[in-house]
Amino acid sequence: MDESNDYKAFSDAFMDRLAERRRRVLLGMKLIDATKAQLEWELAGARALIEEYEAVLADVISHKMVADKLNDQLVDILKRAPELIRSRDASERAQQRYRDDPKQEAKRFVRECWDQWQSTADLYKSQAAFARDMMDKVGINVGGSLTSIDTITKKWIPEFRRDTHKG
Repeated sequence: MDESNDYKAFSDAFMDRLAERRRRVLLGMKLIDATKAQLEWELAGARALIEEYEAVLADVISHKMVADKLNDQLVDILKRAPELIRSRDASERAQQRYRDDPKQEAKRFVRECWDQWQSTADLYKSQAAFARDMMDKVGINVGGSLTSIDTITKKWIPEFRRDTHKG
């Protein structure tokens, strides 16, 4: 807001200077004994003032356009704020449901067993044997939250392998 007042004050002062120069030019033209050099000097001064005023106006317009753009962006953000907050809250609730899911506890247990199997290859003869053993262990230890051996062999083990190769 201070910039706006500064521009207004500058604009008012500029207009006062312009009016004063115009009055002087008109007065000079009215005088019979005004020389051509005096008139040319007044013309050059008027042109300089016009150029200065044009530069100031261009600067003000540029600042106004930036302010308008920022204002539009702020309005858009404020309009979308409730939606963004609901979306973030829903995402946090979904993540919490995922963390609290008993299947995730079972998956962590199976991952620990899989890591142990990978370091000691003699524990199981195949993935299927590993998966059957995990179904038995998880059914007892975690409350039977796995749905099938396929969950372990077709989803979790490939995921464990990808994670191992990334790390």
